Amino acid sequence: LEGEDHRPLLEGNKQEKIQTLLAKRARYYDRIPLKIPTDGKSPEEVGGQILQMIPFEKNSLSIDLGEHSYPIFFLRNSKSFVPSLLERYAPSKQVVLITNTTIEPLHGNQLARELKKYFKVHTLVLPDGEKFKNLKTVELIYQHLVKWKIDRKTPLIALGGGVLGDLVGFAAATYLRGIPFVQIPTTLIAQVDSSVGGKTGVDLRDGKNLVGAFYQPKFVLVDEECLSTLPSRQMISGLAEVIKYAAIFDAKLFRQLEDSIEQILASGGKGLEPILRRCCELKGDVVEKDEKDLLGLRAKLNFGHTLGHAIESLTQYRKYTHGEAIAIGMVYAAELSMKKTQLPQRDFRRLKDLLKKAGLPIEMPRFSKSDYRRTLMQDKKRLQRDIHFIYLTKLGKSVVLPTPLEEVI
Repeated sequence: LEGEDHRPLLEGNKQEKIQTLLAKRARYYDRIPLKIPTDGKSPEEVGGQILQMIPFEKNSLSIDLGEHSYPIFFLRNSKSFVPSLLERYAPSKQVVLITNTTIEPLHGNQLARELKKYFKVHTLVLPDGEKFKNLKTVELIYQHLVKWKIDRKTPLIALGGGVLGDLVGFAAATYLRGIPFVQIPTTLIAQVDSSVGGKTGVDLRDGKNLVGAFYQPKFVLVDEECLSTLPSRQMISGLAEVIKYAAIFDAKLFRQLEDSIEQILASGGKGLEPILRRCCELKGDVVEKDEKDLLGLRAKLNFGHTLGHAIESLTQYRKYTHGEAIAIGMVYAAELSMKKTQLPQRDFRRLKDLLKKAGLPIEMPRFSKSDYRRTLMQDKKRLQRDIHFIYLTKLGKSVVLPTPLEEVI
């Protein structure tokens, strides 16, 4: 490195020289794929940790975003591995575990016991449900972080579904202008979609995800064993996002789902890891190219979401799960695609049939055009009187086109 040819490098004020060297070398250190903290450890302990981490690395998927890069780990019965991952990616003497009333007895208590072997653990249990995804709940998180005197190095661990991950991610992005956080998604919809990509946020009364930030986790841990405790309706809801990825990006995955949907529904999540990984690969590829949605590439990930979000809002998040609303939105978007982008009718029928076979709704709820218009006006993808609407050209291929709001309605 420039300026490092004069030895000894630490001649003079050692602390100042070390800080300068670390700052100069940081971008090179960031590229090192395997980092093990060595403070207070014997060579044998460091060697043991390296041997433990190598299998993690071989099985991980990297989201390459420069200094914001992070891995997605696919592990089973993973709770005992979390302390090692934290020590490596978010080293701190204390951690904050945030979960909800549903997940705490299923997974939270066990994870807390593992964490307490190595860290001082603060646990916050939030109420479960989309109706709590608001600024009031974020303020509650802030209040606890202040009470516990949480500093800028203390990681927040989001253990739960998409709602909880969005809440915790937004709190982490904004508390002390940004502290580390980790995603451990426990629902199918979170494992394949919301935990990856760094979108965090909350709902306002006028619409979904209207307040938020792009903020990447330190790592994501996907464990298919978590799906074994998932209620059937939530499992089916998550399949909507899996089908979405196949419809917009991967015709081969779509055919695979057509052939195996009954088996997937009967499995309780067992054997789903290859599909989980494929969905994360597809999303990761888009996020790497367009992290903050500046190029419009990430817009494709919202296939079915324009109408889906409107349906959720109009039914006050009580009648449909997110996946159910998105399924209806996908059918409507595909129907428009037959007129706008010449989607073959056969492909439209295949999408509709697969959603139906998965147990998802496909019929639009009846609200007035004025109700839909009012709700769609709040869509984040709207520009003036147009909406960036996602169409299919065929199964596995999609396109984003500015579309007049009235044409969508």
